[in-house]
Amino acid sequence: MNKGPDADEFNFDKNKRDFGNRYTWLEYKMFNVYFFMHDTLFIYYVIYFGISFLGFYSNELFYSFHLLDVIPRFETLQKVCQSVTANI
Repeated sequence: MNKGPDADEFNFDKNKRDFGNRYTWLEYKMFNVYFFMHDTLFIYYVIYFGISFLGFYSNELFYSFHLLDVIPRFETLQKVCQSVTANI
């Protein structure tokens, strides 16, 4: 009786999901976008890919932003940056 949206009554074609109307389809798509926009790791990878794309197609200077990602991972690099910026 309670089969849910994956029941045979709702999906006539197994290869294509049937939403019934455009509003339900749009709501489904917007929920997926909402889900991915709240995933911080996904946003991190999208920005990282965007910087790589800009570095490859635009200017190699964009690759320097990848180096800024490496600094917080190593304590010795953090100390080097502190020693360089402390005199400023």
